[in-house]
Amino acid sequence: GEIPEGWEVKELPEVCDIVDCLHSKKPEYLPSSEKFLLQVCNIGDFHTLELSEKYFVSDEDYQEWTRNVEVNEGDCIITNAGLTGAIAQIPYGFFGGIGRNLTCIRPIKITPTYLLQFLVSSVGKKQILKNIDEGTIFSSLNVKGIRKIMILVPERRVMKKYEINTRALRYKIEVNVNEKAVLSNIRDLILPKLMSGKIRVPISENASGSP
Repeated sequence: GEIPEGWEVKELPEVCDIVDCLHSKKPEYLPSSEKFLLQVCNIGDFHTLELSEKYFVSDEDYQEWTRNVEVNEGDCIITNAGLTGAIAQIPYGFFGGIGRNLTCIRPIKITPTYLLQFLVSSVGKKQILKNIDEGTIFSSLNVKGIRKIMILVPERRVMKKYEINTRALRYKIEVNVNEKAVLSNIRDLILPKLMSGKIRVPISENASGSP
């Protein structure tokens, strides 16, 4: 359809760096490590990261798996298989590696929030679905398909103004999702102790029914 003057339709690689995961044997899980690789299961609600489960790996494996890319704030990751075409954006202050079946989309000539919102829009979803390969057993979205995605690029001034108005909202979503995860962890730690009687909560006079 028609687009505003100054806007353009481009292939994704014209405005973003697209970096695939390392195609190698999945590294050994090492729970004693502090380094971890994002997995498909870490794609959470509201296109954020869900980090209740972390796939920890050795420092050596982490270095190997991040030699192509180490994702950071503003990057989008998209799944190649499993939840094919699912998207999350890397939140403020996060640096990490990506494991199997994930590809990094790093905005270069467009702003981060616009990239995310386009990819999850109805137009972006149609572009993603168009480039998914439907196999006999499961569907997949390889890097070749991701590179064929067409993106509508606004005039630069409009895109910058959009980023100013929306980035704060996106940041608030990231903070709220993180706080929800923290509170859920606290609940999961405290609830079994309450049920077993290891923790007792004093009952106030009002709660006991006294006047």
